[in-house]
Amino acid sequence: MNKQKPIIYVKLHTMPYLLVLLFTLIVTGVFGQGTSIATPIPDSTKSSTLLAPLSKQEVDHLFVLGKLWGFLKYHHPAVTQGKFNWDKELTDIIPAVMATRDKQQRSDSLLAWINRLGDVPACDSCKDSTIKNVALRPDHSWISRAHFSEALINKLIYINTNRIRGDQHYIRFGSEDDIHVAAFEHENSYTSMTYPAAEYRLLALFRYWNIIEYWYPYKYNLGQSWDDILKKFIPLMIAAQNASEYATVVQQLIATIKDSHAVVQSRVITEDIGKYYMPFTVKFIEDKAVIIAITNDSLARRSGIATGDIIESIDGVSISELIRQRRPLISASNNGSFLNILRYTLTRSRKETSELLIRRGKEFKKVVSFNTATRALSKIKPGTFPFERDSSLCRIGDSIGYINLGNLERKDSLKLRALVSSVKGLIIDNRQYPKTQSAGDLIGNAILRPDPVFVKFSSPYPDQPGLFPYSKPTTMGTTGTTGYFPPRIAILINEETQSSIEFQAMVFRKSPGAVLIGSNSAGADGNVALINLPGGIYTYISGLGIYYPDGKETQRVGIIPDIAIKATIKGFLNNKDELLEKAVEYIKTGKSK
Repeated sequence: MNKQKPIIYVKLHTMPYLLVLLFTLIVTGVFGQGTSIATPIPDSTKSSTLLAPLSKQEVDHLFVLGKLWGFLKYHHPAVTQGKFNWDKELTDIIPAVMATRDKQQRSDSLLAWINRLGDVPACDSCKDSTIKNVALRPDHSWISRAHFSEALINKLIYINTNRIRGDQHYIRFGSEDDIHVAAFEHENSYTSMTYPAAEYRLLALFRYWNIIEYWYPYKYNLGQSWDDILKKFIPLMIAAQNASEYATVVQQLIATIKDSHAVVQSRVITEDIGKYYMPFTVKFIEDKAVIIAITNDSLARRSGIATGDIIESIDGVSISELIRQRRPLISASNNGSFLNILRYTLTRSRKETSELLIRRGKEFKKVVSFNTATRALSKIKPGTFPFERDSSLCRIGDSIGYINLGNLERKDSLKLRALVSSVKGLIIDNRQYPKTQSAGDLIGNAILRPDPVFVKFSSPYPDQPGLFPYSKPTTMGTTGTTGYFPPRIAILINEETQSSIEFQAMVFRKSPGAVLIGSNSAGADGNVALINLPGGIYTYISGLGIYYPDGKETQRVGIIPDIAIKATIKGFLNNKDELLEKAVEYIKTGKSK
């Protein structure tokens, strides 16, 4: 395992609109994802003492243990230094805790366990942060509410006071000034356990729950008690009867944070969704599942399917019912983002054929979709309209420039500057994620005056788990070297505008004369951090809090347009890009209505 100190290669104050790409590279590349030292392969066939249904007392025992296990993981020096296999400590202590008959016995058992970890050296200089400008603070009041003995309470308070600072065995930080980026390390995914034993299903729950408890910047914005979620999912994890049910419970758990970055993937989940692809892609337009592109021409002709068809049902299940069934399984920041995520699994199947009810105009028709196990990656996410599909830089008429952020490449730098300097208005299309390395900074340097403030972050504080101070408001660090700025700039956004391109929309909006046109973006701004879970499951979270300088939220809300307009089915059928047309109208007239 490479123990080199993480490096942030670009100064935050000089190129912040590359933060998302940078942080993704750091989290998934520089840090790496190892397994814990001296990690034995557990026996997943061993019979468990945890059997459904659990009694109320058993749930309470596990609830307290899950919180305590996570607290020690990120606070006790022996654990944070990697001296113990903390996964195994959990699976070993569960039987002892479950055997206790009352809260005093439970406290005695937990205290004896903690004492076996060794002494915690006193740290006279270790104090809780006095930082006042924070988005989120840790809450340890549960320690006094857990009916622990006085000796155990005092022990936990002492551990918190004398906890280790900075990098830990299970988490490391890349830092620049007052911004810290976390990566989760040495988290074994136990890929051989497609259906883990009950203790390891609980490990998945406790691991994920405590990552959110201590390292998620938006924990305050979940809309429900995080403690209640832990209590709810303990019996659900125990009750899962097979690999598919376990994967479903994990998806349901992760969906509770409502973060569109939190994609959940595993071999079992892929098998449940289905290995076959229907020969088309869909998009929700006016809340209808509209076929927007054909991905296999011969199979589509054989199926009698065409672009513009509206899917009413799949294998006898209505689209509205499929939405209801799948909503609890998808972590989405807002409804637009949910439908955008859903559309990619809606056209997957476990069968070589699917029965569809489609609507074409006023006619309803039953067809058979002939599906394929292969699909060209280039056709999975096609642009809905010609400019999205085919252009990176072009002119619309003589005086309007068009830039598609999804297709723009860094080699286009000189062409971009020439275009920007020769037009009276500019359209920046932020509706597609970049296909290659982001070139958003090229646009920023071409359209922005130097150094306007546009964002502030909240980030995990390495010395105090659960604390998220705000950073100082951050400038863009742009050079503005063209010497010319188009008087009117239209930035197109919708539910497909997510992550780095949301961030860049915030940047571009700071250009004089710029407006946002479209609908709310996905509401999952910022970087991502990878999380491994037992059963070969992995997922992500948004690792930094992203805010406007005045503290206004972007997560779950999205970037809000200045001129609101959505695509319509009529417009699509007539090959009209209504957002683009509104942008042209704004640039020509300056009118926002």
